[in-house]
Amino acid sequence: MVWHPDGLNRFDGYAFKIYRSGGTHSLSSNAIFYLHEDKAGTLWVGTEKGIYSFNASGENFEKLPGSSGKTIRAIQDDGSGRLWFAEDTGLYQYHFATKKVTATGRGIIKNSSSILCDRNGTVWVGYGEGRLARYHATTDRFEILPPIPGAGHNNSIEKIYEGSDGILLVGTSREGLKRFDPATGTWAASRLTTFNGKKLFVRGILQTGDSEYWVATESGLFIYNSRYDTARHIQKIAHHPYALSDNAVYSLCKDTEGGIWAGTYFGGINYHPNAALHFEKDFPSPGKHRIAGNVIREITEDRNGNLWIGTEDKGLIKLNGHTRQFENFIEKKMQPAIASTNIHGLLADGRYLYIGTFEHGLYIMDLEREQIRAHFETDGTGKGIGSNYINIIYKTKAGHIIICTANGLFRYDTRTQQFLPFNRIPTQAFYSAIMEDHQHHLWLGTHHEGVFYLNSRQQPVRLSLTTGGKDLLKESRILNLYEDHRQQLWICTENGLYCIDLLRKTFRLFNTSTGLPGNMVYAILEDRGHHIWASTSMGLVRINGRTGAIKVFKKTDGLVSEQFNHRSAYKDSSGMFYFGSVKGLIQFNPNQYNTNHHIPTIYFTKLQLFNKNVEPGAPGSPLRTSILNTRDIVLDYNQATFSFDFAALSYTSPDNLQYAYKLEGLDKNWNIIGTERRIHFNNLAPGKYLLKVRSTNSSGLWVSNEKSIGLQIRPPFWKSRTAYTLYVIVTILLLFSILKLLHRRQEEKQRRQMQLFSLNKERELNQAKVDFFTTVAHEIRTPLTLIKAPMDKLLKMAGKMPEAERELSVMNRNTERLLTLTNQLLNFRRVESGNYDLHLATINIAELTATIWESFGPAAEKKGMVCQFHTTEAVLPLYADEDACTKIISNLLDNAIKYGQQLVRCEVSVATSATLKNVIITVSNDGSLIPEDIRGKIFTPFFRSKEGGPQPGAGIGLSLARSLAALHQGTLEYRAENDLNSFILTLPAAAGADTGT
Repeated sequence: MVWHPDGLNRFDGYAFKIYRSGGTHSLSSNAIFYLHEDKAGTLWVGTEKGIYSFNASGENFEKLPGSSGKTIRAIQDDGSGRLWFAEDTGLYQYHFATKKVTATGRGIIKNSSSILCDRNGTVWVGYGEGRLARYHATTDRFEILPPIPGAGHNNSIEKIYEGSDGILLVGTSREGLKRFDPATGTWAASRLTTFNGKKLFVRGILQTGDSEYWVATESGLFIYNSRYDTARHIQKIAHHPYALSDNAVYSLCKDTEGGIWAGTYFGGINYHPNAALHFEKDFPSPGKHRIAGNVIREITEDRNGNLWIGTEDKGLIKLNGHTRQFENFIEKKMQPAIASTNIHGLLADGRYLYIGTFEHGLYIMDLEREQIRAHFETDGTGKGIGSNYINIIYKTKAGHIIICTANGLFRYDTRTQQFLPFNRIPTQAFYSAIMEDHQHHLWLGTHHEGVFYLNSRQQPVRLSLTTGGKDLLKESRILNLYEDHRQQLWICTENGLYCIDLLRKTFRLFNTSTGLPGNMVYAILEDRGHHIWASTSMGLVRINGRTGAIKVFKKTDGLVSEQFNHRSAYKDSSGMFYFGSVKGLIQFNPNQYNTNHHIPTIYFTKLQLFNKNVEPGAPGSPLRTSILNTRDIVLDYNQATFSFDFAALSYTSPDNLQYAYKLEGLDKNWNIIGTERRIHFNNLAPGKYLLKVRSTNSSGLWVSNEKSIGLQIRPPFWKSRTAYTLYVIVTILLLFSILKLLHRRQEEKQRRQMQLFSLNKERELNQAKVDFFTTVAHEIRTPLTLIKAPMDKLLKMAGKMPEAERELSVMNRNTERLLTLTNQLLNFRRVESGNYDLHLATINIAELTATIWESFGPAAEKKGMVCQFHTTEAVLPLYADEDACTKIISNLLDNAIKYGQQLVRCEVSVATSATLKNVIITVSNDGSLIPEDIRGKIFTPFFRSKEGGPQPGAGIGLSLARSLAALHQGTLEYRAENDLNSFILTLPAAAGADTGT
């Protein structure tokens, strides 16, 4: 947390969250004067309007009950259940157990300005005009200690700090830094009493080492050594981006990594990281003896320990090896002068400095006189230097000076001052790299011709790395060459860094896929530990010589720029490394690199639903407490698109932190996401998950700092357990119903099969009866026919034998009945077998019915029955078989008279519909109504109802009548209407008949 005049700021290494006044659970004032975290982990905030505690779970504030709401100067807790705070002019204690505030030191302690609780639990209070008091808990009294010797009026104690040796360092407003020994009760002065003749105003004190303290004052920072009573001053430098931003330093804090934070009055927050490696930066800035150039290209060292630097914008610069001050030759106006400020080649050899320029040839300077001794440009004759564009100047172990130009390679003869070309190599190539190996082979790199070396006979031998039919070295520009202690060849290119083992004929490529920040590698150096340092277009890289592990350095690590320059690297005689960039020069000792083993703590810092921030306690929010302290989150199915932000609290180099996550329940392996600090999930399926996040530290080491948060995505109701339980129940009921239905169908099927079986058996029985009766009828019909003929003759002769006439009539009547029965059986057989042929013709059905009715009149009159016959039309034409119709009507009338009691009726009518006309013949009687349970059986062949009494009959008449009606595509039905048995014959009037009225 950082206090600020505009509220309280929380910083996670990447972003600030600001807590301002306003609201029921917020601060009453944005002016914050003091922050203190007690031993229970509660953050106390002292404001202009009282003291507040920070509720981390709800991310809100609660005012301390009993506080008067005035300016808070200091806060401390003593570890004994009491919180001490200085409010306005008084001193107060808050008792955690009783939750009560009591005033203390009344009448003695006034205008408290500083409080300290030392490691022994003793409370020290600075008050009044620079007075110090010690609290004795046993007596609940204050001991007033001797005043600061020589201190004047208007002095106040601003800070009391206990050192590791038990000595109290006391910062005052007018007497600087004082030392108080609690054992002897004596004061001692320190070197930090005055500065430039003025008394120091000390605001803060922080111990950073055994005897080292950082002291914040109104005059800048002082690094004070208590053992030797010495101090180093750090102050603001105008326009210097890496200097202290303001001299009024008010507070100091040390984080868990060892980095130091300094809060200033006007300059905001300053941070001094505990970096794994310190980079000294040189870049153009106001003042004398500062480096003038931005774009550093060439670096070389002369025999006196001076560094000579060639820039591409400010010409030649000298770094004095003794004074460590820069001398810019562009300011010296040297005569004769170097015509170009763009220097590309530089070599110090003895007393001479060889200077190669861009398009202005070669200069040779006398280092002792610092004057130009010679200047060479191309003369166009082909005998001098081949190009004015000098790219590299290199000295071999044999003492030869090689000049690489844009138009060939030359050896400079110092004795004759002539340039001798290398004739066996490509003459038009742009030579961009040169290096002599341990075998004295001269290796050359070009922009378009790849890499080759000159053997002992000065013949070029090409080096090829062929993949897929392509030479990788010819496909890329060569930027630099280097041989390490293992005689491995390192080649810097625009497509990465190659490490080639020439003996084993193997190579390894380092590029962005293996951890480099960029593929363009400019230069490399090897340190004492055999680690490779490479400058790239996107940062500085350290490659572990044993494991190949890569560590990347960025601006947050202390670089002046991440964009380095071509071939700009140098290792001086003391082992210091120098790398040139486009914004200045860095230098460092690579052997001082220390791996950071700090384990940063990870926090989830933000939850978003559909890209909208979620705050705890808000309507519809899944957060009940702050996301910082949330362990489990439950989301509805319609909230399954969400994201988490997180941060590892490492401030030394947050840009170097790499992150990985794993969603248990979905992922089996860790997903490495680099520097990305947000994980987004789209429509995550319902279920329970565990989201885990881990990170590296600032040295790039993966550490054990997993942070997890439980996730539960609740399914919609139709996918919930309750719903699935209902689905199971419904499925079981449905299956039960289906099984029951199938069982019923099976039973119905079996019942129908039994019925069908019974019907088939009945049909077979009927068929057997029909076959039997038909056979019998055939056998009987012939004798009956033979009997009938003589019987007819005898009846004609009956008048001559009156005594035999009655018997002959009975015999004739029975003979005719037998013939009728046999004919019915034969006709029924013919109909059932489909061999009954209809002889269709137009008949007057009304007349035919009337004729048949008249033939049955005597039989009805004999039973005393009332006969009623009615026809709607005198003429009713019908296209039908007259014999079949006669059989049907006769059978119906015969049954009506046979089973009737007093009434028999016959009606012939016509029924007309929109599509057809039917002739309807209804025969009724008043006999006993046929029971409903047998009405469907009366048309069954040979069926005889017991209700019919002892009436003669074979039971095939109605069956034959219905069959004959069906042959006419008609129907024969039974109905019980008006207490009458009615048989209704319906015959269609076919197209061949005219049924008009």
